Amino acid sequence: MAGEPLLVEKDNHVGIVSFNVPEKRNPITPEIQAAFPEVLRELNADENIRTVVIRGVGTAFSSGGDLRTGPFKFNLAHEDPDLYMQVEYDEVDAMFQSIFAFRDKVVLVAFNGPAIGMGLDIALAADYRICSASARFALTESEMALLPTGGMAFLTPLLRVPDAKRLVWLSEYIDAAEALRIGIADQVVPDDKFEEAVRDLAHRFAEVPRGIVAVTKRWFDAATVSRFDEATRGEIQYAQFWLRVREEHLQAKKRLMARVGVKTDSTVADKFKEQSL
Repeated sequence: MAGEPLLVEKDNHVGIVSFNVPEKRNPITPEIQAAFPEVLRELNADENIRTVVIRGVGTAFSSGGDLRTGPFKFNLAHEDPDLYMQVEYDEVDAMFQSIFAFRDKVVLVAFNGPAIGMGLDIALAADYRICSASARFALTESEMALLPTGGMAFLTPLLRVPDAKRLVWLSEYIDAAEALRIGIADQVVPDDKFEEAVRDLAHRFAEVPRGIVAVTKRWFDAATVSRFDEATRGEIQYAQFWLRVREEHLQAKKRLMARVGVKTDSTVADKFKEQSL
């Protein structure tokens, strides 16, 4: 439905969650951050659902964090550090934890197009990532003098350290073939076969006995989830806060917003703040 930040569909045993801001290439808006955990909790509680697909509407998976909230976060970090921690940590943590909560169901990310910044961070928490051949990827947070939001916890289990450094430090864009080589993508499909491949894979995962998924996920995910809990507390509550209050972050954010033509939106900032109170 147009206007809804997330679209939810069900196809037999498959639930499909789509970021629905296609005109802006699906940034992770405050509305999406608020709705995402609740939507995933509902699918997790649905006994008929065995696989959850996360994707974007239109030509992009996600363009990353909502730039319009940046100056608000900078000011909040200076004026009310405790509230900043709640805004920055609790909202992000809830999104990741709602993915981890699928103990006996498979979470499949379908990169139908570019996955940038926070959009890619969230995708790295999924069980499996399939992408179209034309998809591109980047962790662009360093352009704003910040860390990837939660993504640091997944990079070194998935990637070689030199590849992780290259992505984080240089904000380098990579194509689908390179994403497959280094471990960000698990499968690449030609664009004209992508939708069929996603549907087929999702239904094949749904046929796996839930007991098998539950037991094996405990082994597969134990180290990663533990690492995430430790890393996010370090990144967001301490390191990210330290970076957020630095002048170099504010100036970098302003330059980026000017370059891409994004203006600060006080309504968006107020919504983001209200959700945390």
